[in-house]
Amino acid sequence: SVFQLPTVNWEGMLGVGWLAAARPVVDFGARTLSVPSEAERRSLAAEPVRFDLRRDLATGRYVAELTVEGTLATFVVSTVAETILDLEFARRTGIELTAALGVEHGPGGDVVPFSRTACPVSFAAIGCASAQVYDTYAYAGRDRPSVADQVAGYLGADLLLAAGAVLDFG
Repeated sequence: SVFQLPTVNWEGMLGVGWLAAARPVVDFGARTLSVPSEAERRSLAAEPVRFDLRRDLATGRYVAELTVEGTLATFVVSTVAETILDLEFARRTGIELTAALGVEHGPGGDVVPFSRTACPVSFAAIGCASAQVYDTYAYAGRDRPSVADQVAGYLGADLLLAAGAVLDFG
């Protein structure tokens, strides 16, 4: 669904169901949202920063494979939030973290401490950036799956904007 939010900094959000049905293209470089024809969609293959998206059937979210600090991992693609690394992924990858900087409140009321990466982290095809880090599974109130089925974090609008990325939900 497409819906408005009662905030001053966001006009609204595009729901995952709408993204799946409309199959739009979000071009962060041009700051546009379009629903291209199939011919126009084929011409997008030459865009410089492009991610192959797939819809995760278990969660309904769009995910992309991304190499971070030399490790290939699955990230949920977020066209709204900032980039977030899962705490366990960050530790497993050897990413140095700051001390806890505060807490985040999850949608179900769970409270988790958060930190940031101590140094910029390499996100292949995008560049280097700092990221927020917390236990994304505890935040969501969900059990952590096996390592093979874990999501490493959220690829956020901050990095997508900086890279001028193009997301094709088709």
